[in-house]
Amino acid sequence: MKLPFEEIEREIIPKKTAETNKNFGCFPNERTVEELISYGIVNIDKSSGPTSHQVSDYVKKILNISKAGHSGTLV
Repeated sequence: MKLPFEEIEREIIPKKTAETNKNFGCFPNERTVEELISYGIVNIDKSSGPTSHQVSDYVKKILNISKAGHSGTLV
């Protein structure tokens, strides 16, 4: 069953068409595993015990990457 707004046939009209320059990026589904790990987000349900800083350090070591960070801990 469709919602009322899904029943309407729509046409997409682009204002301007362009192509991505491969020197400046690519589509997400074309990225290598290494690029996905380097630029991705890992969601971790941190238990009590290790600090967020320690968990970031674990992630760096496990994934063998140079940079990792956290956005804090919610209670």
